[in-house]
Amino acid sequence: MKSFSHILPILLMLSLSSQVCSAPKDSKQPPRLVLGIHLDQLQEEYLKWFMEGFGEEGFKLLLERGKVYNNCNYGLNCPDAANTNASLLSGCAPMHHGIIAREWYDRQLERPVSCVYDTDYLGNYTTSTFSPLSLRSNTLGDELKKACKGRSKVFSIGLEAEAAIVAGGRSADAALWMDDTSGKWCSSTYYNYMPSWLQKINDYGLFETNNGKNGWRPKFPLSRYVYMPHQKNPGFFSYALSFINGTGYRDFKQTPMANTELNQLALELIDQEKLGEDEYPDLLILHFNTGSQLSGNDSRAALEMQDLYFRLDQDLGWLLKEIDRKIGLDNVLVYLCGTGATRLAVEENPKAPGFYGNYYPERTSALLNLYLTAVYGSERWVQGCTENEIYLNRKRISELNLDYVEICNKAALFLIQVEGIQQAVPAYRFLLGDWSSEPALSLNFHKERSGDLLLKLENGRNIRWESYPGKNRQIQYANQTTILVFYGASIKAGSNNQLVSIFDLTPTLCGKLYIRPPTASTGQVLF
Repeated sequence: MKSFSHILPILLMLSLSSQVCSAPKDSKQPPRLVLGIHLDQLQEEYLKWFMEGFGEEGFKLLLERGKVYNNCNYGLNCPDAANTNASLLSGCAPMHHGIIAREWYDRQLERPVSCVYDTDYLGNYTTSTFSPLSLRSNTLGDELKKACKGRSKVFSIGLEAEAAIVAGGRSADAALWMDDTSGKWCSSTYYNYMPSWLQKINDYGLFETNNGKNGWRPKFPLSRYVYMPHQKNPGFFSYALSFINGTGYRDFKQTPMANTELNQLALELIDQEKLGEDEYPDLLILHFNTGSQLSGNDSRAALEMQDLYFRLDQDLGWLLKEIDRKIGLDNVLVYLCGTGATRLAVEENPKAPGFYGNYYPERTSALLNLYLTAVYGSERWVQGCTENEIYLNRKRISELNLDYVEICNKAALFLIQVEGIQQAVPAYRFLLGDWSSEPALSLNFHKERSGDLLLKLENGRNIRWESYPGKNRQIQYANQTTILVFYGASIKAGSNNQLVSIFDLTPTLCGKLYIRPPTASTGQVLF
């Protein structure tokens, strides 16, 4: 009798392959669509304060019928939209995925660059040259593509390129963002995909940018804006947005109309790309803005913030209602989370309660260079800086055969005497394995991108740049946690106050999709 034992392994592999991306027979099927709602600069207390002003189908639906984790820890030194998105979707810290911040200092170019800067790829409807290749870890989208043999669809849409690109991962079908100059929805040739339906939208007119030319004014009657604690009587506001000088679209992206534009694009994408219509789960990540810097410190004014949140609530209600009609919310897993701490404008008035002094990164670098010159001789000892990192001239230090560790230690001792610096930590300590002494700094450290000296600045300091005034902001450490919400796909409602991590999101979603978590994931499955 002829033996068939030699083909058993092949049959087994084929059988396993056919079940990839599908749930076991005795369990529930994975969701047909995972919808990520990322809220940049979310202040979760606003969700509680404004609850009575929300409709029934947006925030209120998610918060009252979803599984809510109220204390989701960022765990990073300076959480922003780039490093938090990368951490959320890879399940690990910047020390693994490599996205230490929205931008870092490039030693070769000797200037700050975007975390997704890549001259090997051109832009579609933009002059920017971006790609996700700076990611050093797989993401949820990458693992979904791998498990389903490329048949799942992965899209990420944001107002800013960095958030959209890093969240989509290396295997996304496309990452789309709004161009600052033209206001058009753009992408990178890295993805080798620019759908014709999107080109038509760009060529024949956008949804909300035309309306935005009239400026930003309250959408609802003033009597509705009464939910901000300790607010004065609401007063009318109006922001005129100029689209002529090229800055108008950057301003437009700070308005709630930009969120509406993104929401409409998402619905068009779901329809045109037929998301959630077959047995292979799809992933769509949307990045909304919940902060506005149009009016300096007045960006936190009662009326503007309520108008922004009420409009976004209306947009989300429309989005969820349309998805329910097309796919069914029982077939969709929705999650909502914040991405990055609130960006505060600098406090200009020295007598104001919120003024705690200034910190000047460029001046600090110049002072450090003078100090090292006094000790070691006249050289360019400091190559560059970011707001919380200083990059030494390693090449020159090596050429002069000087003790790098000694220089780092002396530099750190000097820096802690500078006004505004609370801590200065030599990065070589992390390279030698000392990860536990400064966990927030160590998690944010990556040997190829971080500086030689890592700084923790004093809370409340104004960061002021001479060369990049658009980066000026105020340091705030209050919002180091966010909210994490899961809804749909038979998820039981509930509220949980236990401390969880942003690293836990992707392992949890992978469990629901019956796929492996990303290779560097350190998070835990929440349920």
